[in-house]
Amino acid sequence: MKKTLLLTAVILLSVFSGFSQDYYDIELSALPNGAKYEGEAKEAITWLDENGENYFIISIVEEYVSRKAENEYDSEEKTSYLYAYHYIDNGSSLKLSRKITDFVKDCEFDVVLFYEPKSIEVTDLDNDEIYEVSFIYMLSCTSDISPYDMKLMLLENGNKYPVRGTTEINYGDDYIEEGTKKLGTEFSSAPKSFKKFAEEQWNKFNSTTF
Repeated sequence: MKKTLLLTAVILLSVFSGFSQDYYDIELSALPNGAKYEGEAKEAITWLDENGENYFIISIVEEYVSRKAENEYDSEEKTSYLYAYHYIDNGSSLKLSRKITDFVKDCEFDVVLFYEPKSIEVTDLDNDEIYEVSFIYMLSCTSDISPYDMKLMLLENGNKYPVRGTTEINYGDDYIEEGTKKLGTEFSSAPKSFKKFAEEQWNKFNSTTF
């Protein structure tokens, strides 16, 4: 009976190990001093791991006119920024572990720049008690129905593991334009579980329907 219980425990551990870890939403007012960000904070979460208390913030500078039209035949241009910050408090100091900056700049058409809230995951894919945080966002300067640029960022301990490509477009009537995907070279030296997770996440969010 004891052997059966032990085997069951091992199986359950192998099934759930590396999946989503606990993290919590945090009020901006509760962020520690020094956890600075640019633009308007859209997401702020915290979790505990071997490094200490972690804070992750996504913020956006909403589109603004970066160049005014010079004549009646010209168009104004707009710019928007997205930022992501990973801070770690080890009990004695707060440090910025990684900052992501991206943008749509000087766009004379429609600015598209947003992140997928449901794509945010805190995991321990390599079981080292130092958790990863990942998220997906879209960006484009577009004047028609076309794929968005899509990016996935997986961050661990200051390292970045990116996936870049374009969304799949479902136009209806069984007509689908396939998206693209390219994993960063950083995955070649990463645990295999990072690549597997990143590809699974990508497939969850890479379809746009019109």
